[in-house]
Amino acid sequence: MSTSTPLQLVDLVIRSLALTAVGVAALVFATDWAVRQGHLKPFGPWARMVRKGSDPLLVPLERRLLSSGKNPQDASLWLFIGVLIAGLLSITLTRWLVNTTGYLLALRSAGPLAWVRLVVAVTSAVLMASIVIRIIGRWFGADRWHRGMRPFYRLTDWIIEPVRRHLPPFGRLDLSPLVAYLIILLVRTVLLSLLS
Repeated sequence: MSTSTPLQLVDLVIRSLALTAVGVAALVFATDWAVRQGHLKPFGPWARMVRKGSDPLLVPLERRLLSSGKNPQDASLWLFIGVLIAGLLSITLTRWLVNTTGYLLALRSAGPLAWVRLVVAVTSAVLMASIVIRIIGRWFGADRWHRGMRPFYRLTDWIIEPVRRHLPPFGRLDLSPLVAYLIILLVRTVLLSLLS
């Protein structure tokens, strides 16, 4: 039995839980959509069962949407999007932890060049993940002044702001995070190929 087997089991469990949660959220959204379109009766057994099971999550979400001036009927869509993003982030984080742990275990007897490759890989992965979180945060209205988003802006401003200043304007569309992501990916690829 190898040392990474428990880590692979954790990865499998997290993936299974995330995919199950996304599937359930998609089922809630599809049922809500079918009721609103008139394909399902709102007080039929299936719609009532789904609503009863999803009420603990949907009711607070509906209240929050209503208080922010948005349509509370969109709660099932927001639930699906939130669960999908949380699932993808949890799978990505778990895989990163599993791969990094396996890599560190393999590096126990490696030379300094392997450690430099690890630093380049981890640093670039953290920067790229920060850019993705920053982009997703903007979609949900969490800008640089939001308390939870400040660390991601601090980590990435050094590359995104110069790119923004040199990039021609595209109307309301800000492509500077995407360009910064691609620059980091390119530098990472070049450095890792030079260090191999």
